[in-house]
Amino acid sequence: MRLQRVDGILFRCAVESHERRRIAVTGAWRASTAVDLEDDAHGRLTGVGDTPDAHRRTVRKRALVQDAVHGACKVHGTDGERNQRSASSASYVNFGMLDTITIGSLEVRSAQPAAKAGGRSRPPILFVPGYLATAWVYESYLSFFADRGYAGFAVNLRGREGSRLPSGTFLGRVTLDDYIADAREVARWLAERVGQPIVFGHSMGGLIAQKLGEEGLARALVLLSPAPPRGISVMTPAVLRRQLRYLPALLRSRRIVPRFSDMRALVLNRVPAAEQETMFARFVPDSGRAGRDMSLGAVRVDPERVRANGCKVLVATSDDDRFIPQRIAQRIAQRYHAPLYIARGHGHLMLQEPGWQEAAEFIAGWLDREVVR
Repeated sequence: MRLQRVDGILFRCAVESHERRRIAVTGAWRASTAVDLEDDAHGRLTGVGDTPDAHRRTVRKRALVQDAVHGACKVHGTDGERNQRSASSASYVNFGMLDTITIGSLEVRSAQPAAKAGGRSRPPILFVPGYLATAWVYESYLSFFADRGYAGFAVNLRGREGSRLPSGTFLGRVTLDDYIADAREVARWLAERVGQPIVFGHSMGGLIAQKLGEEGLARALVLLSPAPPRGISVMTPAVLRRQLRYLPALLRSRRIVPRFSDMRALVLNRVPAAEQETMFARFVPDSGRAGRDMSLGAVRVDPERVRANGCKVLVATSDDDRFIPQRIAQRIAQRYHAPLYIARGHGHLMLQEPGWQEAAEFIAGWLDREVVR
């Protein structure tokens, strides 16, 4: 447990380690409030203060907002308030280990390095999550790469967490091109203010990352169990059997709500059994239209343009990935003439499973050798 006082605000960052799992819990209290920490029914750390409404609740009282350009800090707002700005600027909300920033209508989780690693300036990393997922899947990677000098930015695609859908839009009708536009907006924002990003993409996010590489918006790509572009089928018998029950929503562009049994079989198979339900609860509904686009190979990516842009590619997969099997990742690596890393004893969610650090260490080494020289 670490308590740190910043500009009259007491920030709390608690990290609980359990079977190599890291749960980051952050919050801010007035410096004069007594805080007693305990677990609630959902495994979150909660606080009880000496305020009139001192009942159990998640610790999240006030926020520290940091201006994106000038780096100045000031206390701003209370629960439920968010500083909305245009895409030309962003608001920073500090919750201890990670920040939450707003770029246009998109919420982005961010981690900033304490100092340049080895005195070298490193490019930022844009993390793009996959289908049914939000920025939380990159919590470990954000902290890991920040410790190595990389500023990290994990985007919540539209309709997820604090990223708003455009007025009059239904989640089920969001297209894969819409998600690509979200990632493109953040990549351009980073290029203008921080530097051209390295783009990490997991699952569907890997396909989005490939499109950014084709458009010249990425310094390098790290594709984690990536969904393939047109020309490489994502369908397997196991996925097809599970997908049949979602077929009406896919065909009618309705919202997809995942079932625990399906996620346990395809995505959570290498997550410890005791943690699977907790992990499942963090996934969110997604777009039937985007799922259909991905299943039918609606997105074309020209590998020659990716290479012509000088964008280096690393593909990482797992030997027990049941959602996007290893053979699909191998074909994607061949398409880009890219090295392929295979995580042994891992599944589709390798960046959250016990032992995730091994793949992260390999990726960091590859970036040092091939990108940051």
